[in-house]
Amino acid sequence: MKTRFMCLVLCALMLFSAFLTGCANTKSDSEVTDDIVDKASNNATTLTMWVQTERKVCNTDEELAAYLKDECDNNPESEKYKEAVAVKEAYDAVEAAFTKITKSKFKTNVDLLFYTADEYYDKLEAAIQTYEDQKVLAAKAALALKKVQKQALVSVGNNKAKYNEIAASVKKQFMVNFPDYAQFLEDDNQAEETTEDTAEETVVNEYGFTELKYPDVLKNQVDIIYLSGYNTYKNYIEKEWIQDLNEELSGASRKLKYYISSTLLSGIQMDGNSYAIPNNVAIGEYNYMLINKELFDRYYYDIADIKDILDCKNYLSDLAKQNETLADADKVLPIDATFEECMRMLVWYWDMDYEKIGLNETLTNAAIQAAKDRLDAQNEGKPDDQKKQWDNSPEALEKYNVYDYSYKVNDDVAFSIMGTVYGGADKRTRGSVRLAFDSLFTSANYRNDIFLPMMKYKYEGYFGSAADGQTCGITFMKGDSSVLTEYDKNGYYTAKDGTKYYPVIAEYPEATEQDLYGNMFAVSSYSRSVSRSMEIITYLNTNTDLRNVLQYGVEGVNYELDENGVLRRTSKNLYQMDIKKTGNEFIAHPEEGMPANMWDMAKLQNNNALINPLLGFDFNQITKDNGQSLDVRILDDIREKSKSALERINAIETDEQYQTTTERYNALSDLVEQLAQELKTSNKENGLLMKAASKEYDCAEKGDTFGESPYTVYYAWLVQYGYDVKSAAIDR
Repeated sequence: MKTRFMCLVLCALMLFSAFLTGCANTKSDSEVTDDIVDKASNNATTLTMWVQTERKVCNTDEELAAYLKDECDNNPESEKYKEAVAVKEAYDAVEAAFTKITKSKFKTNVDLLFYTADEYYDKLEAAIQTYEDQKVLAAKAALALKKVQKQALVSVGNNKAKYNEIAASVKKQFMVNFPDYAQFLEDDNQAEETTEDTAEETVVNEYGFTELKYPDVLKNQVDIIYLSGYNTYKNYIEKEWIQDLNEELSGASRKLKYYISSTLLSGIQMDGNSYAIPNNVAIGEYNYMLINKELFDRYYYDIADIKDILDCKNYLSDLAKQNETLADADKVLPIDATFEECMRMLVWYWDMDYEKIGLNETLTNAAIQAAKDRLDAQNEGKPDDQKKQWDNSPEALEKYNVYDYSYKVNDDVAFSIMGTVYGGADKRTRGSVRLAFDSLFTSANYRNDIFLPMMKYKYEGYFGSAADGQTCGITFMKGDSSVLTEYDKNGYYTAKDGTKYYPVIAEYPEATEQDLYGNMFAVSSYSRSVSRSMEIITYLNTNTDLRNVLQYGVEGVNYELDENGVLRRTSKNLYQMDIKKTGNEFIAHPEEGMPANMWDMAKLQNNNALINPLLGFDFNQITKDNGQSLDVRILDDIREKSKSALERINAIETDEQYQTTTERYNALSDLVEQLAQELKTSNKENGLLMKAASKEYDCAEKGDTFGESPYTVYYAWLVQYGYDVKSAAIDR
């Protein structure tokens, strides 16, 4: 089993090149059905499908009877009693509608099992565990019977003809002697998948028509299951509770690749294998810089010239000048955000914590041996009296100690001397990763084009938090692609309070772990039929009728559609499901309150999604897998120098000797140049910043036993998994 970064990175790679494929289908439902070809028997079968629901429901008459007794005192007049009965009837009707489709298309009866989130995994895992326990008992039963049969054969002198005469009675007596094993010898043909064609049975229904007879649900039968979360997914794979679906995805279920984002399909792979089908969902969200249209137009600026907040300096300056003529109550807040929030949109700052776990004996011994080898090389050819002797004292050996640490990247810091300049969102592309350990203050680009201009904004008092009702020149908002859709249509975006804005993308959506592993369907390792189960999963994700039945229930009973195709639930609806948990969002009717073109907007959002440069990367896991340790002196050095630099910068901001913004800004400019020189000098003295900034630092080549450079470890990971690694430098 590979570690979690192995599957997360596959998602990240696909974000670079893949458009959302779950949107470009032109085939009819009948053509989709024809494409779903079953490799197993096409005889009638019965499967179970385990799903999460948003309300408590009793799945069987036995469950209902127990609930009515325990929770309602069997009082049919109580509201709780009436509700439980009504809810079961409602869910049974939805199950009937669902399985009517699957019987018609695939001769498959689907028994839907609905459980709320707080009970779902307990119920599911109890069924799986019980099945596994029965498999163990069945194996024991077979071995015990074989032993008895062998003894019986010996008792008749190993005469097979004589044994055949008593074989039936031997087995019968065995079942009497071992009643716990009896059920497995009677029902040993139940749960295994078979590809043998057997004659189908028919029955006459209540209306006098002949129809197929479907097998009964087996005890503890588990076929199609809903899963949520990386840890759950990984746990089920490790326990071998779910099937590898690669063969199905390349064969009978290949249609899924045209309906589900390739980002998601690739992202859930483990060891190159797909063990679940992710539900197609919208990825991440945008961060918009909203520029007040009325104020911006007043100064005749062109919004096409604005790519990020650094392009707004003239606009912000005009707002500041306007404020000088206004009463305090009428003043405009130039930027409704903090300096730190805005800097994090432009720059990635490296900051890491670590905690010592213990001595790494393997790396320590390797460091000692490397030092001995270097000493031997230096002594080679010298007379014995000139050779240096190896110091084996504990004090001398201590310097070779290599420790294991736990590491934590702090991704929300707003200052460090090391980092990566992103620039505005328009500078970031889906086809590359720019995340380096650059010495920021030694870069003229960072000093002059990012840090100093933003500090000038700060000195001018542009940043702040808007009071209730206060007008803002610039504000920020998280949202989906509907903002862009409205902007393209009207030329502006209107906020809830009626204010019109020009939206500029400050940050693109990024796929998260929740997007990847939040909702998916898998096939149990103990399924009656993998291929038949995948037929249902495939059709659920490609057919609107089946998809909407599972999500919304029966049209005309649980919901109605208006003339625009927007769904309205009926007043008597008792069926409640979460749209993210029931399949491909993009082929379902839009939820109540959603615009009719909701899924078109979501597809645009997925097409614009970027990769989080650290998605799938974990210093702890990588160093553990590679037998490495980081040079924590680098982390200490960065932290100490960053703290010192920030203290000196803040001191200028509060120093009363500077009477004007210009004086203060000039002092900061001088300090920034001084910091650049100091960092260059420091790098020459101890080499730690140089090591930190090196993406291919070779400890073995340099005889460095202190540990790896964090950047070298990260860069090797990027290259190993095929990222298009670009320079972090931004030319403005």
